[in-house]
Parts: sequence; structure tokens; C-alpha cells
Amino acid sequence: MFSLTYSAAYDPYHTVFRFVALFEHVEEGSVVDFESLRIADFYHAFPWLLRDFSAYAKMPGFLKDKNAIVKKYPQTRFDRLPDKRLVFRRMLASQFAARTALVQSGSWTASEESIEAVTRPAFNSEMMEAIRRYNSENNTLLGFLGNKLISVPIFGPGGLKDRSGLGEFRYDIV
Repeated sequence: MFSLTYSAAYDPYHTVFRFVALFEHVEEGSVVDFESLRIADFYHAFPWLLRDFSAYAKMPGFLKDKNAIVKKYPQTRFDRLPDKRLVFRRMLASQFAARTALVQSGSWTASEESIEAVTRPAFNSEMMEAIRRYNSENNTLLGFLGNKLISVPIFGPGGLKDRSGLGEFRYDIV
């Protein structure tokens, strides 16, 4: 499918912005699985799709927070996606580019499967102010994604890939 319109989901520069904004809410020094970050970024770009995410009962307040976000970020008539798995796969290139840029800048360290934010990215003051403003406006969403969603185990039945429907989990080694 070819699209003539711009989508921030496929823009590597906007993906860097989303990653940095999201990592402001991830516990400092924690190592995040790249696949978990990709899923969190998908819901960052399309928060109304959290309505299809099955709740994680082992985390108190998960369902309540998820429902509050779905209510705060409703789907508009322009927010139509062909298939969420297809969009998620297409986002991979921009997510890899953003990850590489943040690793090359020295802000992140990364293995093949995980990421750790070691320093705050050294952007100019205008960009850092835009990120701070964005974080304050979207604190609920980013807090949920960075604290709760990323904490859900990624593998196996009941894992993040299974609950989101965005990844194959049946062959995971658990």
C-alpha cells in the first residue's frame, strides 16, 4: 500500500523524538527489550489502539490507566489504519534508524535485543523545551507506556506480544 500523506509513525526523526519522550518515563538505568520499546512506541503513535490491548492483571491499576488513556485519546475519523500488524512492521525501519541515531550519539547503549539509556540526549535547548512541553501535555500516556506497558513481560502467552497482537509469541522460549 502506498501512501501520499505524511505519517509521523514512519518518520525516523519523529521516532527519535518519541523514543526520547518515552524514555523520560522509564526508570533510570533500566534495560528495555527493543521489541517492548517498539510496541510501546506503536501505542505512543496510535494510543486509541490500546482499547484492543488485553489488560495485565498482575499490575495494579493497569486496566484503569489503560481505559483512561483510551478515553483521553479517542480515534478520529482520520485515524484509520489498514492493519495494525502491517503498520507495526512498517514502523521497524524508522525505529531502527532512531535507535541507531541515539546509540551513535552516545545517549543509548544497545545490544541486538535490548537498550539502555545512559545519558540524556544532547539536543539544543529548543528541542529539549519541546520534549519537556510534550511530556507535560502527554504525561498520562507516556507514564503508562514507560512505567507499566514496558514492564509487562514480552515473551510467551500473556506476554506483551500476545496481549498487543503485534507479534508472534507461540514459538517464544520461556
